[in-house]
Amino acid sequence: MAATFSTGITLPRAVAISIYFLMADTSRSPQSKKLVKKLYVLAGIFQFLSMLAVVIAFATGAQVKVPTKFIVGEFDLVYRISGAKECIHNGRFKKDVPLLEEVVAVEGAAHFVNQERPDEINKHIYDFIQKF
Repeated sequence: MAATFSTGITLPRAVAISIYFLMADTSRSPQSKKLVKKLYVLAGIFQFLSMLAVVIAFATGAQVKVPTKFIVGEFDLVYRISGAKECIHNGRFKKDVPLLEEVVAVEGAAHFVNQERPDEINKHIYDFIQKF
């Protein structure tokens, strides 16, 4: 099972994100273009490992056993997949996340909800942390 940070990002996903940042900083010389191609492949492998960890956790009945506030953009493609909203709002999600305290679907936001509505998301996070 992949290590998970408090943000919910698995270690392989964090590595993939770091690789993408590294790619953004490379120059566009022929040598760096070759490096960027290799980095894309490497980042893809780490993203695959991250998703595999999630699938394995779901398939084996693993649960998130910490207090949780789930924030999603109403237009996030994953949230809009057939059956996802029902799963999240009608109790199935609570079986996998027994300490789920609240689900927030941010109106007008999509996948990068923290970038689209930073002030609103920061307030949600701040208010949630204040409980502890």
